[in-house]
Amino acid sequence: MHVRIPDDAAIDAAISRLIRERAASRLHKHDATLFGAPDTPEIADRLGWLDLPGAMPATVAALTRQVPRAERIFLVGMGGSSLAPEVFWRAAGMASHQVVDSTHPAAVLRAASTVTSGDLIIAASKSGTTVETRTILDVLFERHRQHATFMTITDPGSPLQHWADEHGCLNLAAPPDVGGRFSALSVFGLAPAVAAGLNPMQWQPALADVVRLCQRDGTDNPGLVLAAALAAAWQNGRDVLLVNDHPKAPLFPWIEQLLAESLGKQGMGLIPLAAADQAGQPIDADQAIRLYCGPDVPAHSADILLTVNSFADMVAAMFVLEIATALAGHLLGVHPFNQPDVERAKSFAREAMAGRRPALDRPTSSDLDAWLDGVSPDHCLVVQAFVDPPDMRQVRQLARGLAKRAGTWINVSRGPRYLHASGQLHKARSDRFSFLNLVDQPTTDCAIPGAAFTMGQLLRAQADADVAALREKGARVFGGYWNDLRPRQTGGETEQ
Repeated sequence: MHVRIPDDAAIDAAISRLIRERAASRLHKHDATLFGAPDTPEIADRLGWLDLPGAMPATVAALTRQVPRAERIFLVGMGGSSLAPEVFWRAAGMASHQVVDSTHPAAVLRAASTVTSGDLIIAASKSGTTVETRTILDVLFERHRQHATFMTITDPGSPLQHWADEHGCLNLAAPPDVGGRFSALSVFGLAPAVAAGLNPMQWQPALADVVRLCQRDGTDNPGLVLAAALAAAWQNGRDVLLVNDHPKAPLFPWIEQLLAESLGKQGMGLIPLAAADQAGQPIDADQAIRLYCGPDVPAHSADILLTVNSFADMVAAMFVLEIATALAGHLLGVHPFNQPDVERAKSFAREAMAGRRPALDRPTSSDLDAWLDGVSPDHCLVVQAFVDPPDMRQVRQLARGLAKRAGTWINVSRGPRYLHASGQLHKARSDRFSFLNLVDQPTTDCAIPGAAFTMGQLLRAQADADVAALREKGARVFGGYWNDLRPRQTGGETEQ
């Protein structure tokens, strides 16, 4: 694995600062003062990810003994509890395994109808209270407790561990000092990999090489130079990180969460965008810095190149990106391990499900034209789609047309998945975005055992709650119905 960065005076200055401050070696010694006062919450108790590569042999040995193998795995988890395993499965071409992270009734019912005898269902949640994980698990467990195998991954003593103990399911204890988006090499990432038949010990040599380099206070540290490039991009006013990934290193969703949730604070933060979603939009070099992850040098120019020639290289690159994110936080004065703006939307959703917050009055599609005319070309248009996952192809089609018309960058986000990825950045930099929040109106609902609300009500509550949280931040938001804006097929062609 190799990192290439551009020649730039601001990058050179950032590298010199990191070396002068011995930031890399201090980070590996768990020096919490890199990010704030020693007693700052969620710093000293969030640095355990640095020790995960060294603990991998013992962790993998234990998982090999404990974790059942399965031809098909359903991973129920949000954000950092599922994004790394999804990357591992996709990079390995394991299409039979799937992440279940949608509260759309059709998605939950489809997963429930697909589970058969011998399948493995993993519920993963650091806190053990994640509403999507717990409700989907309840639906699947009620229907398949007799013939599927259930396993949980959570922090010790969490409500999810108590659930596993009560129902006689295997529980894997997650390290409490590792936050979700830095947990790729913990049991959250490794257990689903082992269950799918992957051997993480094959990644160890490449990983050990970068771990050794990333402890150095020098220009041969790939995490240090990448951190300097990311921080300098922000300082130079280039706040869009345009990511091109590769089927052998499908890292964009994982990178998006890592950077957006870690660095999107205090009115700052790079905006990770998938290059594939931009649909030929002109690239403003004054706004964007391009990052490429893959095995071949791209035909287009890339400002930052992460050369990934193997699966092991990809895993090593993930650790390098974690180091770079933490050190970039140090350079920018941002706490990279918390997410201060996420709770508000969750609180609004809980109020809605308890009947204390009415449903949002959503305008019709006829009002969208006027709203779209007011989108600033300097904004990024974010389409937040609380829809059945198979509809995302049509959502992207709609989004690209709208972005082309508005002349803006675009981010296409599926809800509620994005709430656990880019949601923090959306609140921190609400003045840089225009938000089109779409929610489906499902024709079939799904009951949740023991709950006073349904999956359809949860989906609507989450969509409405994020609109309210964004408006509270002064954001420009249009809340509409997917049913009104879904492209229609007429005469063999798609019409918007």
